Amino acid sequence: MKKAIMIVSSGTSVIKALDATTNKLEQRLAAQYPEYALYQAFSVQPIVNKMNALYPDTYLNVQQTLDKMLEDGVEELAVLPFYMIKGTENERMREVLKVYEDKFASIVVAKPLFHVKEDYIKTLEVVLEAADMQEGEVLMLVGHGTKHHDNTEYQNLEYTAYTQGRRNVFVATLEGYQKT
Repeated sequence: MKKAIMIVSSGTSVIKALDATTNKLEQRLAAQYPEYALYQAFSVQPIVNKMNALYPDTYLNVQQTLDKMLEDGVEELAVLPFYMIKGTENERMREVLKVYEDKFASIVVAKPLFHVKEDYIKTLEVVLEAADMQEGEVLMLVGHGTKHHDNTEYQNLEYTAYTQGRRNVFVATLEGYQKT
């Protein structure tokens, strides 16, 4: 039975960013799970369009990727979304996956990064270790944000930092609800 992992992200039109994130993850997954075929899908169509204008027929949206996987004979699918929250993009992806439920023997979908309280704590630990902050420094984390009700997950991350004694960590979003 042919197995595959589909990495789903909003996408990016910056190749350097793609190489540093999604492509790097794909390489790690290939080494760790050689029995799985790997596919990438972008969930934001304007990014797919922009990338395909630069690199014709190279980048696919979620539906196109699922169709390609069926053509390739994939039967078991693991979906690894690159989403931090259960927001709009995650919901759209899940709607597309519902259409394909009966076309694969199984579809398993990973949860977004922020799912339970422990996720916030672990994420903060990793980010703070990487930031290697010095006394008196402040860390500002910025997410894309959404008008989706799960935008509050970003504020939950800041609140978790606060309750962990990190009063120098702030979280903001470019879109969605903004606290003032």
